[in-house]
Formats: sequence, structure tokens, C-alpha cells
Amino acid sequence: GGAKLSTAERAAAAEALGAMRAAAFAGEVRAALREEQDEEVLVALLGTLAKWGDDAQTSLSDVAVHLSDARAGVRAAAVTALASAGDAAPGHAQAVVGLLWDADSCTRSAAVDFFKATGSLAARGGAAEQASRGLSDADGRVQAACAMALGHMKANKFADQVANLLNASYKGDTSVALSAAGLEPVLPATLRRPSCAAATALGLMGQEGAAHAAEVAKMLDGSGPEDVAAAARSLGRMGAEAHEESIRSLLDDTSALVREAACAALGALAGSSESSPSADSVVARLWDRHPAVRATAAEALAEMRFEGPRYLDDVVRLLSDRVVSVQVAAARAVGALMPRGRLYAPRLLLL
Repeated sequence: GGAKLSTAERAAAAEALGAMRAAAFAGEVRAALREEQDEEVLVALLGTLAKWGDDAQTSLSDVAVHLSDARAGVRAAAVTALASAGDAAPGHAQAVVGLLWDADSCTRSAAVDFFKATGSLAARGGAAEQASRGLSDADGRVQAACAMALGHMKANKFADQVANLLNASYKGDTSVALSAAGLEPVLPATLRRPSCAAATALGLMGQEGAAHAAEVAKMLDGSGPEDVAAAARSLGRMGAEAHEESIRSLLDDTSALVREAACAALGALAGSSESSPSADSVVARLWDRHPAVRATAAEALAEMRFEGPRYLDDVVRLLSDRVVSVQVAAARAVGALMPRGRLYAPRLLLL
């Protein structure tokens, strides 16, 4: 009989249930999802179910209803809740796939993340076929979202269609402008540029994607930094050793984004074949002026099981880097470069 709680109070209560993983109150949360009209509270309720993960599976039908909500924030929160539902999530792929066309960038991004979380299991019910239709959409942002979804679903039979986007001219300038104005979050290039999305997706598509390595490699020349970075990372995932020298040359690029991608690609290539020249070149990036490049160089050396240990002492020096993220990357690399890395266990305790 007390006074009705304010919007802020109801949202805070929902968030608290999520933080406590209080799944015993699933019935109450479901009832609230059906009755609540306030966007802030609905988003909080859906966020609670996302935090519950597998424990929210009994509530998924009530979550799915909100995929068609008129408010973008609610749609995005509903997708995120479904993506967090463990082995029950793929069953909702066909309901989510339509949101790859959503006018709201955050909702499209959440839909792509759904397919990243559900992987190839989401492709079983026709979601991949539906996503493939978006590759020819007039909106390049939709093309990018659909290409990424297909990559995450490992929908390899659509690799040729995805490859057609490698030369797409759409640059996503509208999204860049909206982000600069503070009207929407900054989107990664893979959700703004179909060419970047295509290159990345092909790197996730196994042998069928790797068959397009030569086409992806063409993006290394004369393209903008985002295209070059996406292409380099993709070639690394493909194990495209024929292009290792070209990737190695990118370590001296003026763009930190490109240098970081080159380090990551060379680390990935080490999974199939290690190269002394590549290891020598990557170690020089441990002293790069940009912290993201230093961190990724350390991570790449950790992938080089034979060549990497030669540079363990150099990696250890990054434990004293002024940037915490670099210290973290260096610590993980030291742990990976066994058995010599064990010698530095006392040093790690000082972090």
C-alpha cells in the first residue's frame, strides 16, 4: 500500500536483482516485463536477465516480445538478453536476424553480437539464408552487419557473395558524422564499411573464406587504414603465409591502427608457420609510441612458441610500461612463453 516507486527506483531495483543473480525472482521479473511501460525500467529488467545468463532461459519468450518494441534501446537490450541465454539462444536466431536491418546502429550492433555469441548453431534454422539477402541491400551499413553475422555463423557457403563486398565503396560517413556529434556511439569499421566487414567475415569462414585471400590482400595497397587493418587481420586468421611479407611491411605504417593489425596478423600466422624475420620485426614494435601496438606486439610474440621465447627479456621490460593495458598484455605473454616465463614469476607478483 505504499507510494509507487519512481522510475529511477524501479530501474535500480531491477539492476540489483541482476547484480545478485537473484533468479529465484524470475516470475516477478517476467511479470514486470509484461506490465512495465517505462523504457529505463524495461532496459534494466532486460539487463538483469542478461546477467542471469542460463538462469534466464524460462523468461526468453517474454524477452523476445520486446524485439519489436518501438524504442531502439529496448530492442537492443532484448537482443543482448537473448544472446546471454546460453544454449537456448540460437533458437531465437530467426527472430533476431531481421534486426540486422534495424535503423538504429546500436540495435544492429547488438544483433551482430548475438550471432557472435551463438556462432554456427544460429545458422541451422534459416537465419543465414535470410542474412545473405542483406548483402545486396542498398544501405552499406546493413551489408556490413549481414556480412559480419554470416562470418560469425560460419556460413561458409556464402563466402563468394561476401567477397563481392570487398570492393564496396560505401564508407559509412553518416555514422561517423553522428558519432562525432555525440548522437550515437562510435561504430567499429566492420559495422560501417562493407569492405572491412567482408574481409573480416571471410577470415571467419574457414577454407571457403581463405580461398579469397588474394582478393583480400589487394586491400593492403592503396586503401585507407581501416581497410588495410581489416585485411591484415583477416589474412592472419586465414593462415595466408603467401602474404606474410606484405603484412610485415605494414609494421612501419604511419597508422597505429595498421601497425597493431599487422602485429596481430603475424601472431595469428605463427599458428601455422613461424618466421624469424617476422618475429624480429614484431619485437621492434614493443617500443612503439602507441600503447595498443606495444600490447599487441607482446601478444603476438606470445603466439610464437619457438621464436617468441628469444625475446622474453624484451617482453618483461614492458611489465614496467606506463600504460596498464600494456603491462597486462606483457604479463600474459610472459605466462605463455613457457618454460622460461616461469623464471619471472616473482617479477609478476610486483605488478
